[in-house]
Amino acid sequence: MTTVFRNPPLIEMIAELRWSGRAQAGIPVIPPGANGPAEDMFLQWTARMGALGYEHVERLVPPGFPLPLDAPTLRVKQKSGAPQNTLFQLGPRLFTANATPPYLSWTEFAPTARKGVEALLAVRPEPEATAPVQVALRYIDAFREPLLDGQTPMRFLRTTLGVAVGIPPAITRHAKPTAEPGTLVQLSVPLADGTMRIQFAEGLAGDEAALIMDMRVSQTESVEPDAEAIMRALGRARSITHAVFMELSVPIADLMQPQAYEQEEK
Repeated sequence: MTTVFRNPPLIEMIAELRWSGRAQAGIPVIPPGANGPAEDMFLQWTARMGALGYEHVERLVPPGFPLPLDAPTLRVKQKSGAPQNTLFQLGPRLFTANATPPYLSWTEFAPTARKGVEALLAVRPEPEATAPVQVALRYIDAFREPLLDGQTPMRFLRTTLGVAVGIPPAITRHAKPTAEPGTLVQLSVPLADGTMRIQFAEGLAGDEAALIMDMRVSQTESVEPDAEAIMRALGRARSITHAVFMELSVPIADLMQPQAYEQEEK
């Protein structure tokens, strides 16, 4: 049994793997004449993902164009009629498993993410097949009405989330009296085995004013190319992001409408 929210601020959750591989130093792309191994990997991976129900393939980089090393080339989604709240992306040195609303819990999403990881590990070409991976987990939340509860994003950040931003008189004395400073706060927090980066920014969610919180936890040490080890690392990152979110959001817990959720046995 776990607690989920009927009105969560989540926009997207991204589990991310990166690794090193063949590339010429200083060149951030694979030129068309050298992309054979990557294209073979893409072909095998889309076949495996199709067998899992992710039959809709979107090519983000047109065939014949240079492939950016650290950006996705392909995106796969579930077939028409199936839930569309998960997708996967793959590039020459990047893999992501993404969840969007309605996202219920990490416990429910992790087995799906693992299938994508297993498909990736089965098709990476040599010498990348045995290369360790860097693991990161990212949550993007948009706090808008009714979660703002009538506050501006800046005031919500300060009074509800408890992130105080002090502006000295040397700046405020030049400000328009009736205006409030815009919001852009970036934090980098060292962890025992990684780094947590959080950015708060005033923005839009759809056409609504919102405070956007972008939280990313990455692990310093690379992880062996093993699905179990990778999922453990992602699980540790999720424990941190979850704890931070739950504590920050205590003042608006009722507005998020918590409810008990029990995952069905599969």
